[in-house]
Amino acid sequence: MERALRMIVDPANGAIVFPLALALYYGVWPWFLGLSSMVETRETFALLPWIAAAWVAIGALPFPRRPTAPVDASRARSFVYVVLVAFTMFAILTLATAPSIPLIEALRGAGVEAIALSREEFLKARTGWEAALPYVNALFTSSLLPYALALALLGRQRGALWAVAAFFVYSLVFMEKAFFLRLLLPMMAVIVVAGVRWPKLSWLVAAAVALLASNVVVSGFGANGIDDFLLYRAFEVPPLTVADSIDHWQQRYAGMPLRGATSGWISTLLGLERIPFEREVFVYQFGDFETGTASSNAAYFVEAYVNFGYVGVIINSLLLGAVVGYVGRSEDAALRCMLPLILYTVFLGGMFALLLSNGLVLLLLVARWIAAGHAAPTPGRAASLADVRGS
Repeated sequence: MERALRMIVDPANGAIVFPLALALYYGVWPWFLGLSSMVETRETFALLPWIAAAWVAIGALPFPRRPTAPVDASRARSFVYVVLVAFTMFAILTLATAPSIPLIEALRGAGVEAIALSREEFLKARTGWEAALPYVNALFTSSLLPYALALALLGRQRGALWAVAAFFVYSLVFMEKAFFLRLLLPMMAVIVVAGVRWPKLSWLVAAAVALLASNVVVSGFGANGIDDFLLYRAFEVPPLTVADSIDHWQQRYAGMPLRGATSGWISTLLGLERIPFEREVFVYQFGDFETGTASSNAAYFVEAYVNFGYVGVIINSLLLGAVVGYVGRSEDAALRCMLPLILYTVFLGGMFALLLSNGLVLLLLVARWIAAGHAAPTPGRAASLADVRGS
């Protein structure tokens, strides 16, 4: 099991593992679930995962394996310190201004609806100047902070483990079942990239399952059985949301391409009225929620399809494949460690937000800046593990 986990997590295998996961999880597994969808969308639901998987694989082809090389240690340390200080200030501000803290509400014995409302109000339902906090949080926790922690760990910077522990504690505050994966997935990749044998990935997976189960118990969402809830969320909800998203698009918009209106960035750039498509899908599935901020996220190819049709799926998949190839085989070991988190994000959510709101474009620019400061290695000198770690 340990060898299989390392193979899956290894960023160098992303160009194979991710397309295969897309095809099996969204292209094959739904047939065993017996999901129903509209006649008008059944063929689309069946084809999209295979088209996406094929073009992701094609997009990754121009990026062969590269020899590992160190990053500029001085720039890496500076970046880590700046990110940690800025995130600490942001976290203090967020906690101090929150109407309630979901974890505390759960520990006090609040009901499921009260905890769900607290989660929404903690960030998503902020108003005024505080409405910017969810976007800052996404920028930090989806890219900059995990990358900084990977740099710190691989570079053996002092206090790196304490910073990881602090982010872990912050990830629990939300009471969102899998938010901590924003930390766990890059850290699992760090273990693989650094070539260390401890801790074992199987231990981390077991700890993650235990933490998921405890979150379900504390939040009250597992009232009908923890196993049933976890299995339902992991194996049925994502494919169901893909089918429901396409069905809703067909019913509400008669299958007309939305031309980027589902993205805040693209709609603003093109002068289109913003369409809160993910919120509409949530209402379609479960009914409205008190704050009006709840949303249902579907795999990236759904967002591409409802906006730009099959052409959009192909272009987005090619771009994603290029990201998989470039990041997964980058000379920057810490950047490679970000690939599992990137792929997890688009496996269950949209790509437009990943590029801008979640900071992928900024992350790639920062990584280039850090690498640019490194002097060329002495000819004939083999890269050591210390080089890979950036020390």
